[in-house]
Amino acid sequence: MTVINMLSFGETGVAVADEQASLAVRKFNFAKKLHELDETTIFAGAGSLYYMMNVYDRVKDSMKGLGDDYLLSHLHGSVVDSIIDYNKQLRETALQSSFGIGMDDFSTGTHLETGRPLEDQMKSMMGNRLSKIEESNHGNAILLGGIENGKFEIYIADYSGNASKVYIPHQSIGSGAEESERILFNYSTLLSREGREKIDPKEGLVKVIEATNSSARMNQGVGGTISIAYVTSEGIKNPTENDCRLASEIVEAHSLDLLGKNPTYNFIDRIILNGNSENVKGEFKSEIKDWDSFNEHLRGYKH
Repeated sequence: MTVINMLSFGETGVAVADEQASLAVRKFNFAKKLHELDETTIFAGAGSLYYMMNVYDRVKDSMKGLGDDYLLSHLHGSVVDSIIDYNKQLRETALQSSFGIGMDDFSTGTHLETGRPLEDQMKSMMGNRLSKIEESNHGNAILLGGIENGKFEIYIADYSGNASKVYIPHQSIGSGAEESERILFNYSTLLSREGREKIDPKEGLVKVIEATNSSARMNQGVGGTISIAYVTSEGIKNPTENDCRLASEIVEAHSLDLLGKNPTYNFIDRIILNGNSENVKGEFKSEIKDWDSFNEHLRGYKH
């Protein structure tokens, strides 16, 4: 599993994800979870890596028929359709490979080729096989974040086909979502209605990275170097892996009260918003209150 957070600043927004991915028998910390659908839209999936990438490929293929004037809501519709179609394929393939008959036979309770009713034992075995598919995929979820009508909007869809536009500034998915949601909810409730409509990007970036860091600390299903995608109407900014790691460490130092607000915001502004991390690492080391203690913290030392 993973954690993926999206936060709208109003006209711009951000997606932040960790790297941990799941396959049938192992997890690993080098998966890419944020994918561009177009110049201003991010597709992000939590759950089975292969499942997410199959849905992503289907959405990309479906975009060929959308023309040039599609909205983010149209892409969301393509995501939902792709989830439904891929789920049908998974169920059909599972039954055909295990029993030699498919969903139509199971749904009607009849072996359609022979016209004979299916035995109760066969129906039970087929039902159990389908239940295993549901269990292995029930945590799969997808976020879309992008510019629509001049604002950064967020849409969500899950394995069951439940889907909606998100009507608050933030959304989290994945095994670490609960901790991230706690931090982002507490942050957003401190803002006025007007403040939630136009969040300071530097402040918002620090808060969403803090939420991702906290999920990684608390949940063994979250890990690896975070990925960051900052979305504007002019395009998507993707800091390098090393810059994402540096941004995560800067925010971690700020969360531990080892780095003040002004240098934290300044560094995040330079790394993410301006794409210029030159000299930040050295300045960060100079600004932090206790570098040796923080370095040990990052390496997992206990005091």
